[in-house]
Amino acid sequence: MKKRIVKKPKRQKYDAIPFGIVPGLITPALGFYIFYLIKNTSMPFLEFVQYLNGSGVVPQSITLGVIPNLLVFFLFIWTNKYQSARGVLLATMIYTVVILGYKYFF
Repeated sequence: MKKRIVKKPKRQKYDAIPFGIVPGLITPALGFYIFYLIKNTSMPFLEFVQYLNGSGVVPQSITLGVIPNLLVFFLFIWTNKYQSARGVLLATMIYTVVILGYKYFF
């Protein structure tokens, strides 16, 4: 009887959780900065953050910054890099914990 050799699927390059966490953490920061550019260009960035803090809308602003993570998540899904997509999901959960902590403790 002949043995059948089953080949394991080759793991894709850059398909690992850390490769998803890094863009998952950077993309919301860029999204928040783009929100700043769209919303107000007349005041410096740190002054804008202080203004948002005084207005009490920092959690909502950070939440708007997390929306671009959807694009990164789906890019990884469409390219069959499921471990990297998990990393983006983990980074989004980290942002969720930070937003909830900021909202209820500050």
